[in-house]
Amino acid sequence: MSAGEIILAITAASIALILTRSLGFIFFASAKSGGKLFTAFQENMPIMIIVILIFVTLQSANFGVAQIVGSLAAIAAHLIFKNALVTIALSTAVCLTLAAVI
Repeated sequence: MSAGEIILAITAASIALILTRSLGFIFFASAKSGGKLFTAFQENMPIMIIVILIFVTLQSANFGVAQIVGSLAAIAAHLIFKNALVTIALSTAVCLTLAAVI
């Protein structure tokens, strides 16, 4: 992967992050309690992000044991802790540690 591709990927991810964080406030700013749709997004967004991360990990060219165990760690951590930040941090740490060791 060239430096230009890395910069493009970081830029695209940054724009996607800004849009996903701000569009909810823009579209639902007039709703007093957030509305049913906003509440549904709020409740389901962490698991949707985790599913996307798992699929991106599984489609990578360097697929191996570390990615499988990291994905299983993500599923287990989410079922145990039900906290997106803990799930993402734990599964990332497991995957990167195994990738460095193996």
